[in-house]
Formats: sequence, structure tokens, C-alpha cells
Amino acid sequence: YSLVTNLYLLDKMAVRSDRSANRDDLFGRSLVLTVNMASFEFPPYYHMPPFYTIQPVLATRQKQVQLWSDLICSFCRHHRLFLLDVEEAESSVLFCNKQLNRKLSHEGILMMFDALVTAGRGEWDSPSHKRILVHWRRPEEWAQLLYAWASQHGKIESVETVYSLREGDDTQGTEFHGLPHDVMMIALQALERAGKAQVFRGSTSDEDGVKFFPSSR
Repeated sequence: YSLVTNLYLLDKMAVRSDRSANRDDLFGRSLVLTVNMASFEFPPYYHMPPFYTIQPVLATRQKQVQLWSDLICSFCRHHRLFLLDVEEAESSVLFCNKQLNRKLSHEGILMMFDALVTAGRGEWDSPSHKRILVHWRRPEEWAQLLYAWASQHGKIESVETVYSLREGDDTQGTEFHGLPHDVMMIALQALERAGKAQVFRGSTSDEDGVKFFPSSR
């Protein structure tokens, strides 16, 4: 493939991907990349060899990074994955296409994860950059869901434990039920910055809490 052809293919793939982006949300439960992948429908560009080689031309590479970012977030959303391990990712179906005998390199995976962080769609869980927290739903979106629930269930001005929000009977059936603690805390901190909540740290993570405030406060 020539570079011109690569750019053409990536542009075409982006258009085709955009047309199929509005899918129903399907959630799995795992926090690591060890889920049944059969139910996820990969986009057409996943099956094209140039997708796995970092493109030298800036415009092509920017398009490639955007496509990878969209794919990572869609994949994680589908399987309800939040934390990806760099080492595990290298051999996962997300980055390794066995049918093509192609995979994204270690450096390529780091590039895509860094792009997620830059775009606010992820954050490294430590300075070692070994694992990334993927924000397939942005913290502000989780915050809106949490605040809507608190408003609808008379929880404004009350104190709730983070554990009860994540695992309690009152939140059964909500989209945020079962969220990892770190994701929940990031969402609650977004509410705190907006002046709609105050977060309390307990002696253990189970004892962390939050008080919701009226929106007009």
C-alpha cells in the first residue's frame, strides 16, 4: 500500500465507521482483557493491514490515531472494560489480528493510549504507564448519571457511601452500578468540582462517602 492509498483507505474507513457508531450499549463485567470477544463486531478498518503500521505522514497518522481511539473506547464500552494492561493488550484480540497476522507494536499501543489521555478519554493509573483507565464514558457523564439518580431518589443533602452507590440495592439497574471504585471516585470528584457534592475519604475505600448538594447551591 502506498501512503496515498493508506490515507484514502483510512478516510473511507472513518466514514464507514461513523455510519455504524450509533449502536445499543452492551456491557460486560470484566476489568481486564479476558472477555469473550465473539459478540463484538469490529469495524471494517480493523481488517486492513495498514491499520497496524504507524503511518509516517502526519495527516494519515492523525486519522489512524483517531480510529484507534474510537475502536478502543467502543470495544471497552461493549465489554464494560475500564482498565487495560499494556502487556496484556499486546496479545489481545483488540490489538492483534491473527487472521491478518498483524498486530500493533508495543510502541504503537503506548502511542494510542497516550492519545486517549491527551483527549481526556483515559488516564494512566500510575507513573509507570503499565495500565490505563479508559474513559469510554467521560467522568462528567458518569457524574450526570449519579446526580440524576440522587435527585430522583431524594438523596440530595444526604450522605451516601461510595460502596452503596457501586454495590447497593438502591442502585441496582442503574448504569453506574458495579463501577470500579476508581472510576466512581473520579466521577464524584467531577461533581465536587461543579459544587454539587462533597467527597469524604474514609479509612478504607468501603468507607469513602459523598454528600450531594442542591444544584442551585
